[in-house]
Amino acid sequence: MPDTLPLLPAGRHNLPVETTSFVGRTHALGQLKPLLGDARLLTLTGPGGCGKTRLALRLAAEVAERYRDGVWLIELATVTEPALVPRAVATVLGVQDTADSSLSAALATALATCNLLLVLDNCEHVADACAALIDAPLRESRTLRLLATSREPLRAAGEVTWSVPTLELPGRGQRRRLADVAENESVRLFHDRARARLPAFALTAENTEAVAEICRRLDGIPLAIELTAALVSTFSVRELLGLLEHALPLLVRGKRSTARQATLRATFDWSYALLGEQERVLFRRLAVFRGGWELDALAEVCSSAAPGSPALDRSSLIAVLAALVEKSVVRLPRFRRHVPAMQPGGVPSKFRIRLAFDSRYCCAGVGDCRRPRSMRTRRRVPPASLASPPPA
Repeated sequence: MPDTLPLLPAGRHNLPVETTSFVGRTHALGQLKPLLGDARLLTLTGPGGCGKTRLALRLAAEVAERYRDGVWLIELATVTEPALVPRAVATVLGVQDTADSSLSAALATALATCNLLLVLDNCEHVADACAALIDAPLRESRTLRLLATSREPLRAAGEVTWSVPTLELPGRGQRRRLADVAENESVRLFHDRARARLPAFALTAENTEAVAEICRRLDGIPLAIELTAALVSTFSVRELLGLLEHALPLLVRGKRSTARQATLRATFDWSYALLGEQERVLFRRLAVFRGGWELDALAEVCSSAAPGSPALDRSSLIAVLAALVEKSVVRLPRFRRHVPAMQPGGVPSKFRIRLAFDSRYCCAGVGDCRRPRSMRTRRRVPPASLASPPPA
């Protein structure tokens, strides 16, 4: 996979120039290219920091030659009001409203005969507005294609969603060759971003396993790896590995165009702010677990109220849990594509908090998880499975 974008015709796109190399994602692009050809609207979903935008931009650049009228990026991260979404799209496309039609209607008319790819980036906070805006254009044009990135689906007619995975993680074992570990996606990203900060940095027999362990601790999340690798000019790799025990990435700052991706904590805060009240209650309860949880244990934790947080009964638990899955906050096991029914006596299914490489990261500043003892149940939530609050 080439590290740089293909050369695109001037005047037929507004994709930004890549300032860092594109690492990995060969398999993902192989799946997405034909999928984008068949789907009218393809939405890449996943938690903040997993690389949705970078993957979408690379995909758009590699398929640009399919579209006579070009590829156009609409950046929605800074659009604060849903009513401003049509204006953001119209500004990029050069469409103006008229006295006898709304801006949305003018866009639908303008796009009706266009053969172009519209990339809607960071839609989650204006998802309903995006779905409403693209409904008419998709119905009236056979040649329009839309590629969106969002932490949750747009729920528009004809939408196909594709969950962006984290980067491949290095395996464990003492007999692996240095060259094999160095080819792993997560390790390659760490190495590339570390060299950008410290050109003399190299993978060696002494530090490679520590780099691999850092990538595993960070769960292969690209943003987490990038922000941590940027510190190699200050700390050794082994020192970074030790500092991860204290949730160091919460404080790491990077060069981000939007404040919500300046730190991992800011990325988490953005996701948390988009949750409904019941979803926040459940998320706070989930954060008391270390690593994962079983449905029966979760049901017991949620059955009792905590100060400031109501109880969640079994009938509502599955619906709220499904909403967290859809919003990329909770990750299902890879083999499971839906939230299973809770069957008494059955084998409980295990889930993991998405984005949280350390439960203390998700706990930071979240009230309920600072009272883990009040959440423990005698039978199914042993103390070892509960997360400790982050250090003060």
